[in-house]
Amino acid sequence: MTAITQVYNYTVRTMKQPDVEAFDWHTHVEMNHSSEIALDRVYRWHNQDGTQELDRGALVVKKQSDRPVYYGLLHERVNSDNHVLATFKLIQDESQAEVDIDEVFQYLLDDFMQKISQ
Repeated sequence: MTAITQVYNYTVRTMKQPDVEAFDWHTHVEMNHSSEIALDRVYRWHNQDGTQELDRGALVVKKQSDRPVYYGLLHERVNSDNHVLATFKLIQDESQAEVDIDEVFQYLLDDFMQKISQ
């Protein structure tokens, strides 16, 4: 069994702010390294009802059944002795339905892969 040596948690909130005219979800991407957040998301991904929305091979994204929240998990081995866990969460405001879920998760996946390749 390999220990997790790094954690990346991405969150995107698509809630439009009332005082901002144009909305761009790219400005709402947050990233942190909290193990507690990662554990909560792993638990939710495995134990909450939901449907699979995307399958990008190593990254599978599920939609929570009771609200427009999407979770994704990914783990990668880096430098043969480090194991990285990444969690992804998209909280979609129903008034921002034009946000392309596939585009958001591809952007997050690309960002994560770029970070761990350094």
